Amino acid sequence: MVADKVAVTSKKAGTKNTFVWESDGQNGFDISESEQLEDIGTSIKLFLRKDAKDYLDSFKIKSLVKKYSDHITVPINVKDNDNEAEQANSAQALWTRSSSSIKNEEYSEFYKSNFGAFDDPYLHIHNKTEGAIDFTNLLFIPKTAPFDLYEPERKTRLSLYINRVFISKDIDGLIPTWLRFVQGILDTTSLDLNVSRELVQNSPVLKKIAKSITKRVLSELKKKLKKDEIEYDAFWSQFGKVIKEGLYEDYENRDKIIEIIRVFSNKENKLITMQDYLDNMSEGQDAIYYLTADTLKQAQSSPHLEGFKSKEVDVLLMTDPIDAFWMSQMAQFNEKKFVSISRDKYDLSEVGPKETQKNKKSKAAKGTIELIKSHLEEMVADVVESSSLVDSPVRLVAGDGGLDFNLERILKAQNPDYEGTKKVLSRVLFEQARILDGEMPSDAQKFSEDLITVSLSD
Repeated sequence: MVADKVAVTSKKAGTKNTFVWESDGQNGFDISESEQLEDIGTSIKLFLRKDAKDYLDSFKIKSLVKKYSDHITVPINVKDNDNEAEQANSAQALWTRSSSSIKNEEYSEFYKSNFGAFDDPYLHIHNKTEGAIDFTNLLFIPKTAPFDLYEPERKTRLSLYINRVFISKDIDGLIPTWLRFVQGILDTTSLDLNVSRELVQNSPVLKKIAKSITKRVLSELKKKLKKDEIEYDAFWSQFGKVIKEGLYEDYENRDKIIEIIRVFSNKENKLITMQDYLDNMSEGQDAIYYLTADTLKQAQSSPHLEGFKSKEVDVLLMTDPIDAFWMSQMAQFNEKKFVSISRDKYDLSEVGPKETQKNKKSKAAKGTIELIKSHLEEMVADVVESSSLVDSPVRLVAGDGGLDFNLERILKAQNPDYEGTKKVLSRVLFEQARILDGEMPSDAQKFSEDLITVSLSD
């Protein structure tokens, strides 16, 4: 509070009496008659505290008006020391206009002037929702990633307005953190101006609005993908890693998110969609095969791919660190299960072109396997013959129930206390299994903390 007392003097049209409402913010308020106003209208006076005299500065006042009331449709004038009045707000809100009346150039200019951008946005989303909850959103998706996109705080970038009055640009829950690159404005008449920040963040109204906005963004991105894959791939190169965070932590929207992701096809040697992979599966194939690695070059030279190449079976090459996490959580896509070719057991005998000759185990091979096993018994769980190798003599796979190799490597690199992280991950896997089975997490708060620990530990 900057004032010791506030006095509101008001005279209603068609009346002779003037009333004054006064309060010090501590002991209620008083209402009395006054003759201070001869004309109709309202006067608000703040009696500033001694340590708040900087609020008498006209520049300070103008900056506050610009920040919080720039889009109020009534002009707000501020008088300087010479009693000269200057309008401090623009007195217009672009988002209140019909989208059909706004040119793309106007959207771009608004985006640049309000969000510090130098280029046009990749996409703008402007719509008004009316019903039980009324709100308007004007959202912008940039072409290039901001410098702080991967900050640990993962702050979102939407500004909340209530009746065109700015409330905050740091409201948790207004949009998921995996959409933190989305910039823009949400203006609603379904929230009260005089409620606390905490009540706003926990409001059921805000949660419903957030769900609606998330669905809208996913829908518009899907349209952009279908319209122009080349342009979408440029967008994906900037924000794909962030969007894939949603596959790991946003169970409710996971099925929609996976429809808009791009994955690298080893067979096609380019980015494709998950649906593209399903549409081009080999004869007899009943699973989506994938391989995680640090780099695309490393993945393409992996001996794990040899059997798939010889059978002309496609494998998705996943090289972002987040891939190892979400792929371990996704059970299937469109009823086709995900299979890690470096961990899970699989049988390619009935997939793709049929082999003319079937390799037979020889006594020599069996003896060699037993010999290797005896030398490595303290280093590996087992040594077995593989039918998926073509040129390489050997490949290393995770044991039954073991973590994907790349996931385990990432966990070790991120956290010296790897065993502790392993326990956390075990709890996350258990709770994910409960969710997939239609149950709620046994401890929602702990589950949330564990998710943050696993995804953000460094």
